[in-house]
Amino acid sequence: MVKVYYIGNISNASTFYRGLLPLRLLPEVKVSYNSGAASGTSRFSTISALAPGDVLDTDVIFSARAADPQTTNFLAQAKANGKKIWVDYDDDFFFVEKDDPYYAVLTSVRQSLIDQLVGADLITVSTDHLRATFLRAIQNALGGNYDARFESKIHVVHNTMVPGFQSFPALTADYFEKKIKEEKPHFLWRGDATHKRSFDMMRNFAKVNFTCLGVDSGLTGNNIRNVRGLELTQYMKFIRTAGALCFLKPMHDINGNECKSDISALEGLTAGALTLASPKKEFIGKPWIINVSDDDWDMSALADKVRALAPREMLDAYDRGVGFYRDERSFDKMQRLRLSHIERLMDS
Repeated sequence: MVKVYYIGNISNASTFYRGLLPLRLLPEVKVSYNSGAASGTSRFSTISALAPGDVLDTDVIFSARAADPQTTNFLAQAKANGKKIWVDYDDDFFFVEKDDPYYAVLTSVRQSLIDQLVGADLITVSTDHLRATFLRAIQNALGGNYDARFESKIHVVHNTMVPGFQSFPALTADYFEKKIKEEKPHFLWRGDATHKRSFDMMRNFAKVNFTCLGVDSGLTGNNIRNVRGLELTQYMKFIRTAGALCFLKPMHDINGNECKSDISALEGLTAGALTLASPKKEFIGKPWIINVSDDDWDMSALADKVRALAPREMLDAYDRGVGFYRDERSFDKMQRLRLSHIERLMDS
């Protein structure tokens, strides 16, 4: 039994998809944590109120989305005392735009983030492009001191849902035919303040019923619903009863969006919806994701485009998506991958 001590937020989406929850569902791992040990924003976590004695009886320190100097120093001390260090990230914290709400914070902790990555024994990330981004950032920071061995300690573990949440409705072509015949098809978008620039790519909502989850959309009207303040389990329940035909994922052209995982498309399928998304790396070549170029986020035009699809074609796309996430991205498969990394970590 490997003993893992978890440092990170205990209630955000990262915790749900790739942090505390998946770790606690590994039978081979015993996880401990201090509920007061993580604070900070949804963007990354920091240590607070963590006593050295909390981690004496442990093998591995798992740090989720942390970037602050205090956590970096703590991990360095733990490593010096024989603990294995595992850090996990699902976002690009290096190439951040100046209008990002977290720009000042992220730029101020960049050296701490580099120190964490360099000192870690295992790094897991959510996408191949994020892996490449981190390797490039480490190489740039270390220059001539870059060691190619970093490439063997950073691995991709894709985002997926835990059992009980990754369930898919049994749909028919008649279901999609009914949806596309609605006077105004229902489109849904979710995001926080960091996604506002991408949100602003969308326009002309006259021909759709639109639900905005998260950031204040600034939109009003009988066909507009703004929902804020849902915690994750409430959000998951909400989308399953919302009746949306399509989930929306506009992403403006920055490296951080190329690093995004396709977890939103999986969320859509669990709600019986396809996804309209910008053609970023994780969102292309998948029939259940309809790509939309930067200039084409006119909601009324997209409503007409979606309604022109054959219901049988939509059902086939949906079924192929369900098969992909049940097989290629299943929770069990990602758990086996996590366990293999833990076993190699303990043998190193």
